[in-house]
Amino acid sequence: MNVILDTNIVYDYIGRSNLNMSESSLINRKKLVKLLESPNNTLFITSATLNELIVRFSSEKDILEKLIVFIENNEIEYHYVGLQLLNVKSIMNKFSDKNQDQLNKLFKDALAVKVEYEITSLCIMCDLISTYYIDLLFKTYENELVLFNTNSNSSHWILLKTEIFKELTGYKFQNMLNSWKEIMKNDLKAAYSVNNSNKVSRVAKDWFNELLKLTYYEFTKVIKSSIKEIYPSIGCSFISKVEETFNPNHVNMTHSKIAENLGKKHGEEIIEDIRVRIIESTSKSEIITEHMACYLAMLVEDWLIRGKKFDKNDMLDLLVIKGLEIENSILLSMDKKVRDYLEMAGHESVQWNNNVKGI
Repeated sequence: MNVILDTNIVYDYIGRSNLNMSESSLINRKKLVKLLESPNNTLFITSATLNELIVRFSSEKDILEKLIVFIENNEIEYHYVGLQLLNVKSIMNKFSDKNQDQLNKLFKDALAVKVEYEITSLCIMCDLISTYYIDLLFKTYENELVLFNTNSNSSHWILLKTEIFKELTGYKFQNMLNSWKEIMKNDLKAAYSVNNSNKVSRVAKDWFNELLKLTYYEFTKVIKSSIKEIYPSIGCSFISKVEETFNPNHVNMTHSKIAENLGKKHGEEIIEDIRVRIIESTSKSEIITEHMACYLAMLVEDWLIRGKKFDKNDMLDLLVIKGLEIENSILLSMDKKVRDYLEMAGHESVQWNNNVKGI
């Protein structure tokens, strides 16, 4: 069996105490080592994991060298999924040469690649989330229309939806979104420059909330005037009723919380549509595998409908999941979202992970 190790499994395999880290209760190391050292298994790490190791231990070169030597000595194979351009052998040679300038360049390049990927993937997710948040807002309005004995399947409403969606995904809104992305990129780069992962995570979460806010205000601005024009008899009272649903009086309520509330009420009605559209839109991509597309769909559902926390590291896990393109492979990971996905997909990896779980 081809066994892909995520970053934390690599730490557990070598032994966290050897890396000046606390042992994890999530894993039974004795069982893990026995499984990984079976002659029937071929071990792999992805380039995403290699990049993460280099960035994390760039200021602890002795530990990084220990990890690289361990990977090489245990014949753990390397699978490229993006991010890191050098393979294990090339990095090991740099340590052997003791060339400090080359090592410093390695660390600098690894961080630059990681930052660029995270920013790019966040921007892609911005487009996805904005589109599906609009779907969720529409669904909320449609449900309220029913309460006003107004047909949401009428030609008026269908035309309104078409026009509003065109405007909110058109040139003007996209320009606004692109300007917003540029500011987000600069904020993220500034957070990375002080090498503070907590600050980077906070910035990403803040901007996720700001994206929802931007989409919400642009949507409501367009739809209010249109509804008053199309439904003059109920316009004002209908809009007031819908605004109660959005809880505008709760000034301290974040837009991610508003989205969560809306998602709990109406999200199940659009889940299948979200999943199908993401999978269909990525089906012709040579880069995005079916597992990646399904994982992306799960993330959008989690963030918009199930109220789960937005985490930029989800996008790094997306690359690790790409490793499942290796034929006859399973993925070992203790990451909860990754495990949730593997379980949802009914993947063989679930049993393997359960076999090495800690108490």
